Order: sequence, then C-alpha cells, then structure tokens
Amino acid sequence: MSIKGTTKELFVGKEEINLITFIGNKITIPYSVMKGVNYSYASRLKTGFLLFKRNDNTNIRFDFGYSVNEKITQTINFINEHQPWLETKEFDINEFKNNRSVSLTPISGYKELGLSSLALSIHQRVDGSVYFNSDTSKLYTISSYEWNGPEYNVITNTTANETGKNTTKKQGKALKIGAGALLGNLVAPGVGTLVGAAMGAGSKGKEKTKGHKTTNSQQIEKKVENSTVAFLTLISIDTKKVYKISFKCNTKLDATLRCFDIVTPDTKESIVIDTQKSLEGIKALKELLDMGAITQEEFNNKKTQLLQ
Repeated sequence: MSIKGTTKELFVGKEEINLITFIGNKITIPYSVMKGVNYSYASRLKTGFLLFKRNDNTNIRFDFGYSVNEKITQTINFINEHQPWLETKEFDINEFKNNRSVSLTPISGYKELGLSSLALSIHQRVDGSVYFNSDTSKLYTISSYEWNGPEYNVITNTTANETGKNTTKKQGKALKIGAGALLGNLVAPGVGTLVGAAMGAGSKGKEKTKGHKTTNSQQIEKKVENSTVAFLTLISIDTKKVYKISFKCNTKLDATLRCFDIVTPDTKESIVIDTQKSLEGIKALKELLDMGAITQEEFNNKKTQLLQ
C-alpha cells in the first residue's frame, strides 16, 4: 500500500514502513523499533499526519492531505492487523497534549525567541510541535536535546555521641552529723539544732567518682546535585529558522524532557546525501531501461520524481 503525502510518499508493509522523499531518499522504519503510531485525519483546511514513534524517542512524521483520509484508515487497520502489539492512537489535530509541559530556568537564547527569563514553560502538542508559555501562534519542533549529566557536591556531617556511667560516693563520719544535731538540741532547742547540725556537717569526708565514658563520632556524606547547563535546539515551523536555548537542568527535569518527542530535521548534510542517492537511483533506472526491465515512460516518470 502506498500513499502520497505533502512531502513524502509512504509505503506500508507487514514488517516495516518506508518513506520516500521527493528527492529519492528512502527512510525505513521496522515495526520492531517502534513504540507507537499517532495519527490525525486531515481537514479541508489543515493537513493530517502520521507520527511514527521510535523507541529512541525520535519520530518520523508523514503529512497528508484531505483526499487520502480513507487510505490512512486502511493503513491503520493494516498495521493493527499485522502488528497488534503496536499502539495506534488517534488525535484531533487541534488537541494539545497537556501532560507534556515543563518549566525552565533559561540562561541564554530566550531573548531571540521573544521570551522573558522570569517565566518560561514549554508545552508539546500531539503532532510533536511545541510552544512557549501560552503563545500558540509560534510553533516549533525540537530537533535536539543535549545534557552532559548531573554533577554533585559532597557534604560531610560529623556527629558525636557519649555513652557510659559515672558513680560518685562520699566517704565520711555520718555519726558526727547526728551527734552534733542531738547535742545542739539538748543545749538550746531550735537554735542549738542548727548549730549542732553545722558542727556535724563540718566533718571531713572524701568523694570518689568511678565509671567510664565512651565518645563515638560518625561521619555522614550526602550528595547534593548542582544544576548544570543543557541545550534545546528548536526549528520554527513557519520560518524554518533554527534557535538554540540554554537552561539549568537536573536529573528530575531531564527525566521529563526525555519524554518529549524529537523530530529529526532534514539537514544540509542529509540533503547532500539524498542528492547522491538520487543520482545513483537514476543510474540504476538507466540500467533497468537498457535491460528492458522498464519502459521509457516509466524511466522518465521516475527520473522526474528523483530530480524534483
């Protein structure tokens, strides 16, 4: 089954799908490396899309017009029949995927996008496009995300605990205290008691302290993560201009950003490669023509497609 889209032609097989660009480049995606297919039907005013989601979080998008909606239904049914484990999910072209949003602390590049450093949030829609804050009039695709990983500071805390038991004993003549108090009471009741008690208390004694104490110290090391620099490369859907912003990143933010879809762009290098492949394709077609495997008309049609 083949479907002509706005910029590519789609060939759907039982084990893989193939996309042929207008300059002849072939993109093959086996179902075994996919984790799902998102799709949205076209309207008379807006193109629809098939988004082939790969396990490495890079996606290939196929855009199509209103006239091939029926073939898209056949394609989805075909995939469900031959690859029932693969998730296919339909979306409204205007629907937003609100669960893919995150706040960023920008460092540089945000001014070029007309943004402020005070409040910056990025949101991704179901078709892979992203927008900042609540401004949906400017849409971008994420072409790359770069982060070198976390860095940590190690903080050491030392705690000390004392354990043990001390016992203090006083050795003296306790009878002198009692005798002094008794004598004072006989001589002068009341006052004599105090004087006699004081006389008895004046007797000498010795204090001895026995026991032991143990001091235990413990060091506890704690890792504290530092925010480090990460980069997002964005491509404006309207102007095709490339933007790059840097922002503070940590492991928690990284885990969220890795759930965002990254759309692989057609770079200058890929265009050069595509051109070379197109020339090789024309050469192969000429050989088929010379062998009589294809007609002159078929050769001319395929050659025109490769050169467009």
